[in-house]
Amino acid sequence: MSIAEVFHWTQNTGWATALRESDVVYPVVLSLHLSAIALFGGTILLTNLRLLGLALKASPVAEVVRQLRPWKWAGFFLIVPCGVLLASAKADTYYPNPYFRIKLFLLAGVGIHALFFRRSVYGPTAAAAPARAKLAACLSLALWLGILSMGRWIAYYEKPKTVTTTPSAGSSPTAPLRLVAVKDRSRGFARQRRANTRAPHDVGAPHQVGTPDHIRPGAAAPETIGVAMLVPLSLKYHMFVGVFPVVA
Repeated sequence: MSIAEVFHWTQNTGWATALRESDVVYPVVLSLHLSAIALFGGTILLTNLRLLGLALKASPVAEVVRQLRPWKWAGFFLIVPCGVLLASAKADTYYPNPYFRIKLFLLAGVGIHALFFRRSVYGPTAAAAPARAKLAACLSLALWLGILSMGRWIAYYEKPKTVTTTPSAGSSPTAPLRLVAVKDRSRGFARQRRANTRAPHDVGAPHQVGTPDHIRPGAAAPETIGVAMLVPLSLKYHMFVGVFPVVA
């Protein structure tokens, strides 16, 4: 079973579906997640500012870490389950999202950072050199800033849509698909322009299906269609001629 199949299976579980379709539970879990991020992030920020010597200078580093540790763990134990619930509810949406993957990668980096500097910087008997403590603080701030940014950018990712265009019968099979599409559109516009130059039909005559001189019920007039198609064709022409101006 691939990772994509695991994500798909997780999203289709009963509890994930119920959470996703709930108008009350999902917003509550999301609010708890954001509140826990604020609590946990605040303690991280104060700790790192103390390590950098920019705040709480009157208190020793070990004392600041000790006093903030309970609040840090409280925020952590809210962030993790709420984050797992939110990700499981929309697993199929999050899996192809590159910002979600970067966020997971940065979270793994936070875990490695905590294990590496735990005894020398954040431990109860830590006595790290100032340079090592400042390095730990800078790395921690960079990681959490990246996590917060990726978490915000997740909502703005749109999966690219693949549009398949097929060459027409008279076109060369080796011609680029984009050029073929433009040629087909030009021919369609030419046919529409020829239809517009014909004599207007008799309004009282019965409607003939398939005749270009008659308008189907609810459809736009041929003149309107022809003018509307002129704008994208003009833009395509400018794209192909490049920087050369179009002389009327």
